[in-house]
Amino acid sequence: MTKKALPWVVTLALVGTAFFVHRTPSWLQPLFRAIGDQSFLVVIDEEIAVDPNHLKGLVWISRDRLKRKHLKDLDQVFWLRPRGSTRAGLFGLQANECRDEGPVQLCLVKLDAWNPWRLSKKGRGISVASQAMTCKVKDLRKKCFYGHQGWEYLRREQHQFAGDRRPCLWTHPMKDEAVTVTVDALPPGDYRLIAGLDDSAVRGDLSAVEVSVAQKGSKGWRKNLTVPDRKGLHLLPLPELRPGEALQIEVRAKETGARFFCWDLERSGSLHPPKREDKEPPAKSKSMETSP
Repeated sequence: MTKKALPWVVTLALVGTAFFVHRTPSWLQPLFRAIGDQSFLVVIDEEIAVDPNHLKGLVWISRDRLKRKHLKDLDQVFWLRPRGSTRAGLFGLQANECRDEGPVQLCLVKLDAWNPWRLSKKGRGISVASQAMTCKVKDLRKKCFYGHQGWEYLRREQHQFAGDRRPCLWTHPMKDEAVTVTVDALPPGDYRLIAGLDDSAVRGDLSAVEVSVAQKGSKGWRKNLTVPDRKGLHLLPLPELRPGEALQIEVRAKETGARFFCWDLERSGSLHPPKREDKEPPAKSKSMETSP
Protein backbone atom coordinates (compact mmCIF):
# COMPACT_ATOMS: atom_id res chain seq x y z
CA MET A 1 0.00 0.00 0.00
CA THR A 2 1.38 3.42 -0.99
CA LYS A 3 1.43 6.41 1.34
CA LYS A 4 -0.95 8.23 -1.04
CA ALA A 5 -3.57 5.46 -0.70
CA LEU A 6 -3.43 5.31 3.11
CA PRO A 7 -5.64 8.39 3.77
CA TRP A 8 -8.32 7.00 1.47
CA VAL A 9 -8.30 3.65 3.26
CA VAL A 10 -8.64 5.36 6.65
CA THR A 11 -11.47 7.55 5.36
CA LEU A 12 -13.37 4.57 3.93
CA ALA A 13 -12.92 2.66 7.17
CA LEU A 14 -14.33 5.55 9.19
CA VAL A 15 -17.26 6.00 6.82
CA GLY A 16 -18.01 2.27 6.93
CA THR A 17 -17.88 2.22 10.72
CA ALA A 18 -20.18 5.24 10.94
CA PHE A 19 -22.61 3.58 8.53
CA PHE A 20 -22.86 0.39 10.57
CA VAL A 21 -23.16 2.28 13.86
CA HIS A 22 -25.79 4.77 12.70
CA ARG A 23 -27.87 2.75 10.27
CA THR A 24 -31.40 1.99 11.42
CA PRO A 25 -31.43 -1.38 13.22
CA SER A 26 -33.86 -4.03 11.97
CA TRP A 27 -35.61 -4.28 15.33
CA LEU A 28 -36.49 -0.58 15.57
CA GLN A 29 -39.73 -0.59 13.54
CA PRO A 30 -41.07 -3.75 15.22
CA LEU A 31 -40.38 -2.09 18.56
CA PHE A 32 -42.31 1.06 17.61
CA ARG A 33 -45.18 -1.04 16.25
CA ALA A 34 -45.35 -3.10 19.44
CA ILE A 35 -45.45 0.00 21.60
CA GLY A 36 -47.98 1.79 19.39
CA ASP A 37 -49.46 4.86 21.03
CA GLN A 38 -48.78 3.63 24.55
CA SER A 39 -46.07 4.97 26.81
CA PHE A 40 -43.50 2.42 27.97
CA LEU A 41 -40.06 2.42 29.46
CA VAL A 42 -37.71 0.49 27.19
CA VAL A 43 -34.80 -1.29 28.89
CA ILE A 44 -31.92 -2.09 26.55
CA ASP A 45 -29.12 -4.49 27.45
CA GLU A 46 -25.78 -2.74 27.24
CA GLU A 47 -24.51 -5.33 24.74
CA ILE A 48 -26.87 -3.89 22.11
CA ALA A 49 -25.39 -0.96 20.22
CA VAL A 50 -27.92 1.86 19.88
CA ASP A 51 -27.94 5.33 18.38
CA PRO A 52 -30.00 7.65 20.63
CA ASN A 53 -31.15 9.49 17.49
CA HIS A 54 -33.08 6.35 16.48
CA LEU A 55 -34.93 6.24 19.79
CA LYS A 56 -36.46 9.71 19.69
CA GLY A 57 -39.92 9.64 21.20
CA LEU A 58 -39.10 6.66 23.43
CA VAL A 59 -38.29 6.68 27.12
CA TRP A 60 -35.41 4.25 27.45
CA ILE A 61 -32.54 3.31 29.75
CA SER A 62 -29.53 1.05 29.50
CA ARG A 63 -29.79 -2.13 31.58
CA ASP A 64 -26.60 -1.33 33.50
CA ARG A 65 -28.13 1.97 34.68
CA LEU A 66 -31.55 0.58 35.60
CA LYS A 67 -32.55 0.76 39.26
CA ARG A 68 -35.59 -0.69 40.95
CA LYS A 69 -36.90 2.82 41.73
CA HIS A 70 -37.20 3.52 37.99
CA LEU A 71 -39.93 0.85 37.82
CA LYS A 72 -41.82 1.95 40.92
CA ASP A 73 -44.92 3.39 39.22
CA LEU A 74 -44.91 1.26 36.06
CA ASP A 75 -47.12 -1.67 35.07
CA GLN A 76 -44.87 -3.07 32.35
CA VAL A 77 -41.71 -2.43 30.36
CA PHE A 78 -40.22 -3.52 27.08
CA TRP A 79 -36.85 -5.24 27.34
CA LEU A 80 -34.40 -5.59 24.45
CA ARG A 81 -31.71 -8.20 24.91
CA PRO A 82 -29.40 -10.06 22.51
CA ARG A 83 -31.05 -12.95 20.71
CA GLY A 84 -30.43 -16.20 22.56
CA SER A 85 -29.50 -14.41 25.79
CA THR A 86 -29.80 -16.44 28.99
CA ARG A 87 -29.24 -13.47 31.26
CA ALA A 88 -31.29 -13.33 34.45
CA GLY A 89 -34.46 -11.26 34.41
CA LEU A 90 -35.04 -7.71 35.56
CA PHE A 91 -34.72 -7.77 39.35
CA GLY A 92 -35.88 -11.38 39.36
CA LEU A 93 -38.71 -10.93 36.86
CA GLN A 94 -38.59 -13.26 33.88
CA ALA A 95 -40.16 -12.23 30.57
CA ASN A 96 -42.73 -14.75 29.35
CA GLU A 97 -43.66 -12.99 26.11
CA CYS A 98 -40.71 -12.59 23.75
CA ARG A 99 -40.09 -12.64 20.03
CA ASP A 100 -36.94 -12.52 17.97
CA GLU A 101 -36.36 -9.49 15.77
CA GLY A 102 -33.11 -9.85 13.86
CA PRO A 103 -30.17 -9.94 16.29
CA VAL A 104 -32.26 -9.00 19.33
CA GLN A 105 -35.09 -10.40 21.36
CA LEU A 106 -37.98 -8.08 22.19
CA CYS A 107 -39.69 -8.96 25.45
CA LEU A 108 -42.67 -7.62 27.35
CA VAL A 109 -42.25 -7.75 31.13
CA LYS A 110 -45.34 -7.05 33.21
CA LEU A 111 -44.50 -5.80 36.66
CA ASP A 112 -47.63 -7.19 38.31
CA ALA A 113 -45.60 -10.38 38.61
CA TRP A 114 -43.68 -8.52 41.32
CA ASN A 115 -46.59 -9.28 43.61
CA PRO A 116 -46.99 -13.02 43.08
CA TRP A 117 -48.68 -15.41 45.46
CA ARG A 118 -46.13 -16.35 48.13
CA LEU A 119 -46.32 -18.81 50.99
CA SER A 120 -44.82 -16.17 53.28
CA LYS A 121 -48.06 -14.20 52.80
CA LYS A 122 -50.33 -17.17 53.43
CA GLY A 123 -49.73 -17.94 57.10
CA ARG A 124 -52.11 -20.90 57.29
CA GLY A 125 -51.72 -24.65 56.94
CA ILE A 126 -48.00 -24.72 57.81
CA SER A 127 -46.39 -26.92 60.44
CA VAL A 128 -42.73 -27.51 61.26
CA ALA A 129 -41.15 -30.43 63.10
CA SER A 130 -37.94 -32.00 64.33
CA GLN A 131 -37.23 -35.03 66.48
CA ALA A 132 -37.58 -32.78 69.53
CA MET A 133 -40.91 -31.08 68.89
CA THR A 134 -43.63 -30.06 66.43
CA CYS A 135 -45.16 -26.61 65.99
CA LYS A 136 -48.19 -25.56 63.94
CA VAL A 137 -48.00 -22.02 62.60
CA LYS A 138 -50.84 -19.78 63.77
CA ASP A 139 -49.29 -16.39 63.00
CA LEU A 140 -46.25 -16.03 60.75
CA ARG A 141 -45.22 -12.90 62.61
CA LYS A 142 -44.50 -15.01 65.70
CA LYS A 143 -41.77 -17.60 66.22
CA CYS A 144 -42.89 -21.20 65.81
CA PHE A 145 -40.21 -23.21 67.66
CA TYR A 146 -39.15 -26.68 66.51
CA GLY A 147 -36.01 -26.87 68.68
CA HIS A 148 -34.62 -25.77 72.02
CA GLN A 149 -32.13 -23.22 70.68
CA GLY A 150 -33.29 -19.63 70.38
CA TRP A 151 -32.76 -19.58 66.61
CA GLU A 152 -34.57 -22.87 65.86
CA TYR A 153 -37.93 -21.49 64.76
CA LEU A 154 -39.99 -20.69 61.66
CA ARG A 155 -41.16 -17.10 61.20
CA ARG A 156 -41.72 -14.60 58.42
CA GLU A 157 -38.84 -12.13 58.42
CA GLN A 158 -36.99 -9.79 56.09
CA HIS A 159 -33.46 -10.70 55.06
CA GLN A 160 -30.92 -9.42 52.59
CA PHE A 161 -29.75 -11.48 49.63
CA ALA A 162 -26.98 -9.97 47.49
CA GLY A 163 -28.08 -6.56 48.73
CA ASP A 164 -31.78 -7.09 47.93
CA ARG A 165 -33.98 -7.15 51.03
CA ARG A 166 -37.14 -9.25 50.87
CA PRO A 167 -39.57 -11.21 53.10
CA CYS A 168 -39.03 -14.93 53.53
CA LEU A 169 -39.51 -17.80 56.00
CA TRP A 170 -36.63 -18.17 58.44
CA THR A 171 -35.89 -21.85 59.13
CA HIS A 172 -32.46 -22.41 60.68
CA PRO A 173 -31.16 -25.98 60.16
CA MET A 174 -30.54 -28.23 63.18
CA LYS A 175 -27.47 -30.25 64.02
CA ASP A 176 -27.55 -33.92 62.95
CA GLU A 177 -31.18 -33.96 61.81
CA ALA A 178 -33.63 -32.55 59.30
CA VAL A 179 -36.17 -29.83 59.92
CA THR A 180 -39.41 -30.83 58.19
CA VAL A 181 -41.93 -28.22 57.07
CA THR A 182 -45.34 -29.51 55.93
CA VAL A 183 -47.61 -27.27 53.87
CA ASP A 184 -51.28 -28.22 53.51
CA ALA A 185 -52.73 -28.53 50.05
CA LEU A 186 -51.93 -25.50 47.89
CA PRO A 187 -53.93 -24.27 44.91
CA PRO A 188 -52.76 -26.25 41.85
CA GLY A 189 -50.27 -24.48 39.62
CA ASP A 190 -46.61 -23.94 38.83
CA TYR A 191 -44.46 -23.08 41.83
CA ARG A 192 -40.81 -22.55 42.56
CA LEU A 193 -38.77 -22.69 45.74
CA ILE A 194 -36.71 -19.56 46.45
CA ALA A 195 -33.98 -19.95 49.05
CA GLY A 196 -30.79 -18.35 50.26
CA LEU A 197 -28.54 -17.37 53.14
CA ASP A 198 -28.66 -13.89 54.58
CA ASP A 199 -25.68 -11.84 53.37
CA SER A 200 -24.40 -11.55 56.94
CA ALA A 201 -23.98 -15.34 57.12
CA VAL A 202 -21.90 -15.76 53.96
CA ARG A 203 -18.22 -16.50 54.54
CA GLY A 204 -17.40 -18.45 51.38
CA ASP A 205 -16.20 -21.65 53.02
CA LEU A 206 -19.04 -22.77 55.32
CA SER A 207 -21.40 -25.69 54.94
CA ALA A 208 -24.14 -25.60 52.30
CA VAL A 209 -27.80 -25.97 53.23
CA GLU A 210 -29.54 -28.90 51.56
CA VAL A 211 -33.25 -28.58 50.80
CA SER A 212 -35.56 -31.36 49.65
CA VAL A 213 -39.08 -30.68 48.36
CA ALA A 214 -41.55 -33.53 47.85
CA GLN A 215 -45.19 -34.08 47.05
CA LYS A 216 -46.63 -37.37 48.26
CA GLY A 217 -49.20 -39.56 46.56
CA SER A 218 -49.40 -42.12 43.77
CA LYS A 219 -47.48 -39.82 41.41
CA GLY A 220 -45.26 -38.28 44.02
CA TRP A 221 -42.01 -36.52 43.22
CA ARG A 222 -38.97 -35.12 45.00
CA LYS A 223 -36.66 -32.26 44.04
CA ASN A 224 -33.42 -31.18 45.72
CA LEU A 225 -31.67 -27.83 45.98
CA THR A 226 -28.20 -27.07 47.36
CA VAL A 227 -27.84 -23.56 48.78
CA PRO A 228 -24.09 -22.85 48.86
CA ASP A 229 -22.25 -20.38 51.05
CA ARG A 230 -22.67 -17.66 48.45
CA LYS A 231 -24.67 -14.45 48.34
CA GLY A 232 -27.92 -14.36 46.42
CA LEU A 233 -31.14 -16.32 46.06
CA HIS A 234 -31.33 -19.74 44.43
CA LEU A 235 -34.35 -20.99 42.47
CA LEU A 236 -35.79 -24.48 42.12
CA PRO A 237 -38.74 -24.86 39.70
CA LEU A 238 -41.18 -27.50 40.91
CA PRO A 239 -43.42 -29.89 38.97
CA GLU A 240 -47.01 -28.73 38.67
CA LEU A 241 -48.77 -29.20 41.99
CA ARG A 242 -51.84 -31.42 42.01
CA PRO A 243 -54.86 -30.43 44.08
CA GLY A 244 -55.48 -31.90 47.51
CA GLU A 245 -51.96 -33.08 48.34
CA ALA A 246 -49.54 -31.69 50.91
CA LEU A 247 -46.02 -30.49 50.20
CA GLN A 248 -43.10 -31.47 52.43
CA ILE A 249 -39.87 -29.49 52.68
CA GLU A 250 -36.78 -30.78 54.53
CA VAL A 251 -33.91 -28.51 55.55
CA ARG A 252 -30.55 -29.84 56.72
CA ALA A 253 -26.85 -28.89 56.86
CA LYS A 254 -23.71 -30.78 57.91
CA GLU A 255 -22.58 -27.83 59.99
CA THR A 256 -25.25 -25.46 61.26
CA GLY A 257 -23.20 -22.53 62.57
CA ALA A 258 -24.22 -19.19 61.02
CA ARG A 259 -26.55 -20.87 58.51
CA PHE A 260 -29.04 -18.00 58.42
CA PHE A 261 -31.33 -19.81 56.00
CA CYS A 262 -34.54 -18.29 54.65
CA TRP A 263 -36.88 -19.50 51.90
CA ASP A 264 -40.28 -19.08 50.26
CA LEU A 265 -42.64 -20.80 47.87
CA GLU A 266 -43.78 -18.63 44.99
CA ARG A 267 -46.34 -19.31 42.32
CA SER A 268 -44.62 -18.61 39.02
CA GLY A 269 -45.26 -15.07 37.81
CA SER A 270 -47.60 -14.77 34.85
CA LEU A 271 -48.05 -12.00 32.34
CA HIS A 272 -51.80 -12.52 32.66
CA PRO A 273 -53.98 -11.34 35.59
CA PRO A 274 -54.61 -14.06 38.21
CA LYS A 275 -58.03 -15.65 38.40
CA ARG A 276 -60.42 -14.09 40.88
CA GLU A 277 -60.18 -17.00 43.33
CA ASP A 278 -56.36 -16.85 43.31
CA LYS A 279 -56.03 -13.21 44.25
CA GLU A 280 -54.38 -12.47 47.58
CA PRO A 281 -56.18 -10.28 50.13
CA PRO A 282 -54.59 -6.86 50.69
CA ALA A 283 -51.48 -7.09 52.86
CA LYS A 284 -51.69 -5.55 56.31
CA SER A 285 -49.60 -2.47 56.84
CA LYS A 286 -47.73 -3.82 59.88
CA SER A 287 -43.97 -3.80 59.66
CA MET A 288 -42.05 -7.06 59.45
CA GLU A 289 -40.02 -8.34 62.36
CA THR A 290 -36.42 -9.37 61.90
CA SER A 291 -34.41 -11.95 63.72
CA PRO A 292 -32.04 -10.80 66.44
